[in-house]
Amino acid sequence: MTPRENRRTLQYRKLLTELLIIYEHQKRTLRTLAQRPRHGYELHAAFEAMVGGKQNWEVKPAQVYSTLNRLEQGGLIAEEAVEQDGGPEN
Repeated sequence: MTPRENRRTLQYRKLLTELLIIYEHQKRTLRTLAQRPRHGYELHAAFEAMVGGKQNWEVKPAQVYSTLNRLEQGGLIAEEAVEQDGGPEN
């Protein structure tokens, strides 16, 4: 294998790993949303609970929201506005 082929193989492996991570985030998000509708903060807390806390895997809020965005763009979920009583906006 030439050095160029070797670099390409490493790039493919890295891309595949990243795609698998994205797929896992999407799968977990869909499984959690199937239980009941949730907002991003609730999903973030649920993921941390699933993995046993930040010490095992720190789920970043940006990961949750980017996954929700991808799922919505793919037509797998839909955003729903919910009125709240109280809170900072009321």
